[in-house]
Amino acid sequence: FKVIVPAEPVDTTVGSSIVLPCRLSPEMSAAAMEVRWFKENFDNLVFLYKEGKETEGSDYRSRVRLFRQEMERGNVSLLLQNVRISDQGLYKCHVSSVDWYEEPQLQLRVTRTFKLIVPSEPVAASVASDVVLPCQLSPEMSAAAMDVRWYRENFENLVFLYKEGKETEGSGYRGRVRLFKQEMERGNVSLLLQNVRISDQGSYTCHV
Repeated sequence: FKVIVPAEPVDTTVGSSIVLPCRLSPEMSAAAMEVRWFKENFDNLVFLYKEGKETEGSDYRSRVRLFRQEMERGNVSLLLQNVRISDQGLYKCHVSSVDWYEEPQLQLRVTRTFKLIVPSEPVAASVASDVVLPCQLSPEMSAAAMDVRWYRENFENLVFLYKEGKETEGSGYRGRVRLFKQEMERGNVSLLLQNVRISDQGSYTCHV
């Protein structure tokens, strides 16, 4: 038998589910065979089906499975759920019977796509108080390696910039603005604006 995988890379996005296609040709049951999905090298286990038992790799717990009912028809495709950026790479679909095996490889490419969630209602604050301008990445993912720019009315009117770990405050906001650094790992890029002035009123944009 031959083991068939796509020649083209499989593309997906962070947080989604994706099928890594793999099938036997000619069509035959794989139920009595060993099916091992691994990444890059044989020891980096993603999923193992052997003698009817299933084993998930440590980085893939509760995120991977085969389509058991499809195995009778030679479908040994892998469902990978809640995709992470670290899942990107070369995967091998190793299928072995008593006297034969094949392990073709396919490439998984992962991109980050996200939405920014901000309140639809205006945020109210009183003069001299502190206020949080909420902004959250969805799905939840780390923003630590991203560029975060808060600006007011137009892109050039900088309020706060976080870029490559460095922070820059806009000229009218020195000593009054910051992000919640420890929260950025969870996708929180909200801005704390302290000692609010009447001149701070306006439309703010969270650009990530």
